Amino acid sequence: MARPAPHDPQLLAATVAVLRAASEGRSDSSFEAMGANRMRGNGVDPAVAARIVRRFDGLNAGMKRSAFGQYLDTPVSLQPATPPSGGTSAGGGGAAGPGRFRVGISDAIRDRITEAIDATPAPVYTVTYQGMVCEAETTWDGFSNSDESYAITTAVHYEADGSNVTRAEHHPHDKTSYEDVDAHEERIGPIAACWQGSRLPMSLTVVAFEHDEGDPNAYKDEIKAIVAAAAAVIGYLYAPGVAAAALIAALSPLIVDAINWLFDTGDDQIDSPRTEVIDFTTIEQMGIHEPTAYVYTYPVFFGGPRTVVSNLYGHFFTHHSGSGARYVFGFQVERNPPFVRQEGPFL
Repeated sequence: MARPAPHDPQLLAATVAVLRAASEGRSDSSFEAMGANRMRGNGVDPAVAARIVRRFDGLNAGMKRSAFGQYLDTPVSLQPATPPSGGTSAGGGGAAGPGRFRVGISDAIRDRITEAIDATPAPVYTVTYQGMVCEAETTWDGFSNSDESYAITTAVHYEADGSNVTRAEHHPHDKTSYEDVDAHEERIGPIAACWQGSRLPMSLTVVAFEHDEGDPNAYKDEIKAIVAAAAAVIGYLYAPGVAAAALIAALSPLIVDAINWLFDTGDDQIDSPRTEVIDFTTIEQMGIHEPTAYVYTYPVFFGGPRTVVSNLYGHFFTHHSGSGARYVFGFQVERNPPFVRQEGPFL
């Protein structure tokens, strides 16, 4: 697929450097070794990182020079940013801390309130994949008259020390792809968790594919490695003390650039990666409402447009268009302790 100009060539070059260090097993005190260490912490196989680097090295030199400029072959020189004064540490949205209390409260009372808050277990949130709707199938699929589609999700959140946790899943998880998919068909389930934790915000990236000859599990491993490398770069750039929201906001465009430039498959990728950022307020607002059915309209030759109310229910959906295809994937949010549902859908 086409590789658009990156949002930030320097950060993309740094992501490549982290992947290269991971493939070499670097363990010194350099920036690259820090990234390699965080990749190991996320269970990234050095052989997977090496495969990605070899593919990048094989890309057209002129194309890379045009996109990366001076950062293509110069050493990485990133400097961690200074946390803004009063910034909150990377962590769960909505968590209270001493800085949120008025100055007029005595130190003793403030300490007791803080201890009570710290002793309360943080809620555990789960984002689950629900299924997909095919609004339109690919225009050309070899000699098949149907699609064989699947999606790969990658979720990231940051811990308080700036390290990242990356999780990748393949959907449907029980087989290679959804088979025999035609326009206006849907596939519900198998339901599977994409992310679970208490640290918010989190970033969920969804990449859609039309299966030809590739290996979705190998692609899942590669996307996880790429996203983990990008997250390590951002985690280094923004030192501990910067709000998690700033980390995730900076990470989202880098994930898209990194997948566009470092990932390639034997399957047709449908559209660019789609990234959803979910913070504490958003997940709470979604979770207190019932999931809604995905509704879409398509033209017909006789009788005007037709509206379909699908059996795919979600709190949010990602949309993917390319090669004539239009796919939608649905996701729901859960919480422990459970949400108390209110009347009406989340809009």
